[in-house]
Amino acid sequence: MNYLDKRKLIKSDYNLPILGIGAAPFMLSNNNINNNSSAKTINSALNMGINYFDTAPWYGLGRSELRIGNILREMDRDKFILSTKVGRILKKTKPLEKSNVDYALWENEINSYDKSLKFYVHFDYSYDGILRSYEDSMQRLGFSKIDMLVIHDLDFYYHKTEEKLNFYLNQLDKGGGWEALEELRSSGEISAIGVGINGDGLIPYFIPRFDIDFFLVAMRYTLLKQNVLSNDFPLCKKHNVNVVIGSPYQSGILATGLKGNDQFEFGEGPTYNYKKPRQEIIEKIKVIQNICDDFKVNIGAVSLQFPLLHPSVVSVIPGVINEQQIKSNIENLSVPIPKDLWKQLVKHSIIREDSPTEYL
Repeated sequence: MNYLDKRKLIKSDYNLPILGIGAAPFMLSNNNINNNSSAKTINSALNMGINYFDTAPWYGLGRSELRIGNILREMDRDKFILSTKVGRILKKTKPLEKSNVDYALWENEINSYDKSLKFYVHFDYSYDGILRSYEDSMQRLGFSKIDMLVIHDLDFYYHKTEEKLNFYLNQLDKGGGWEALEELRSSGEISAIGVGINGDGLIPYFIPRFDIDFFLVAMRYTLLKQNVLSNDFPLCKKHNVNVVIGSPYQSGILATGLKGNDQFEFGEGPTYNYKKPRQEIIEKIKVIQNICDDFKVNIGAVSLQFPLLHPSVVSVIPGVINEQQIKSNIENLSVPIPKDLWKQLVKHSIIREDSPTEYL
């Protein structure tokens, strides 16, 4: 695969590179990830021809957008593709009570967010909320045009119950959030509308209810997970909705397997879904690693190419923290993968029999 190749979003007739940059790691501030290192990484990507960047207000509570904007706003705006997300509004004050539409970060125990900027998060998928989120992002990024907007985390991971999920879906629908997005798309302010999800079985909540261009599916279609093949992806195909794959390395462990700890998105060793891998995952990685070794192919190449073999998938956007990871991603896409390797992954129940394994 050539990392500079492009694939078309069917509905919007908009082209995306098959390889982009997930900007979630730029949310952190530590010895490995800071303003200077982020600038160097972004410039390295641009110099190599990678020009698709995906960010969000949630990543560092504004920090990722600020860092992306600080570099890209010095570039010709027509030279890159930018997506960010809507649904969360950053506020300076903590709500007195944690109501149905408030989410106080300080009550979140996810360690990765300890060093975020000091804001609180208000979920809002209504008409005014979507436009407020969009306009705030434009201010942080420093651009009057954002190419794609993604409805962020309207799923069970953050909203927990069917009742709360439906509350926000109705806010998006009857509360006018979708109307706001449609107005932005029809006016040409944005080129495509996406939905970012973190779980299986969520796509039917959105289509055919909403006229979506693509789903940004994080960690749900990888060498370790393919449940979306049962219902989610067939529904996408039926309604001409494309898919962008976030975190194709499952947050890191599929980048180098268990052999190294310098290739992980957040620089914290071999993580699985941003946590220490369970023993069952470690055993599964060993099987994958052995198969890759037998064919003299690195696990990162197989992991990055696998989702791109699905006809609905247009792009993969792994998170990166340095130039070497960008080079590794480019190299991983260029490595020829023997057909028999895919057959062995099926034989050992790593990937499903209905997983596409023919190159497009």
